[in-house]
Amino acid sequence: MAGKKDTWVKLDSKTRRFINSIQGIKVTKENVLDIAVEDWDQVLEKERQATAAAEEAAKKVQELEEKAKEEKRKHDEEREASKESMKELDRLRQQGIHEKGEEMANLRRKYNDDWKQWEASKEAEQRAQQEKEEEAKRHLEAEKKRLEDDFAQEIERVRDSAQRDYKAAEKKIAEEAEQRRIKADAEADWKKEFEDLFRGEDSVTMLSKVITGDAVKVFADVLKDNTTVQELNIFNAKLGDAGVEALAEALKVNRTLNHLDMDSNEIDDAGAEALAEALKANNMLKRLRLPYNKIGVAGAEALAEALKAHKTLQKLSLFENKIGDAGAEALAEAWKARQAALSIASLR
Repeated sequence: MAGKKDTWVKLDSKTRRFINSIQGIKVTKENVLDIAVEDWDQVLEKERQATAAAEEAAKKVQELEEKAKEEKRKHDEEREASKESMKELDRLRQQGIHEKGEEMANLRRKYNDDWKQWEASKEAEQRAQQEKEEEAKRHLEAEKKRLEDDFAQEIERVRDSAQRDYKAAEKKIAEEAEQRRIKADAEADWKKEFEDLFRGEDSVTMLSKVITGDAVKVFADVLKDNTTVQELNIFNAKLGDAGVEALAEALKVNRTLNHLDMDSNEIDDAGAEALAEALKANNMLKRLRLPYNKIGVAGAEALAEALKAHKTLQKLSLFENKIGDAGAEALAEAWKARQAALSIASLR
């Protein structure tokens, strides 16, 4: 400034830092910057302001420092709390690990115990299964042996039975052969006897000589071929229906016999019906006597029907039979229908 004396002042370090921060003036310890102040009062005012600002700034700095300390304290406390928390967590973790370890140890022990128990159970099961299989095998072997024994016994039984059956069959065959031989011998004897009885005779009477079974069949066969006997009287020979049926077959082919008397021979309707059939084929018989038999209505009706067509029969005797009124009526109708003479005697 013109007209005023320049004034230079030496500023303390605090003021220099402030001025340095405000005005950008670099003040160092080696180089003191002299500032010419035109107006000392202004300088002083500025210094006071600067001091006040510096004090304010210092206050703020102090507040910031205190705040920073407080924050650091809180931070330290939080860090300590965090450390405590970490310690607690570590303790809990260690405790958890310990407890978990105990639990794992217990589980491991339980697992080992269970495993041993399972192994023991498995071994017992295997032993039981093995014993069961061995028992089944023994049972199978025993059953096999039993079956083999039974089979052997059955084979022996079948062999014995076959031998017995064979011997029985042999015996039966021998017996049948013997019976056939005896029968053949008997038939040969009967045939010879009957042939001798008929030989050269025109009339033959057999009184109370029983002729049944095979004998009557041989008798009928001999009668079929006989050419001499004209009259045949068979009294009380027990011919029955079977014997009469055999004689009826002989009548169908015999062409010599004209008189047949079968008194008291237990002849029923079946025998009478067989004689009726024989009459249809025989045209030589003139007299037929059947007294004292068991001929009923059916037998009488069969004979009546045969008489209608038979032209040679002249006399029919049914004394002491059981033909009844119906049988008698049938015979009467046959008599009326006949063109040739017919005598029907004793219809009782």
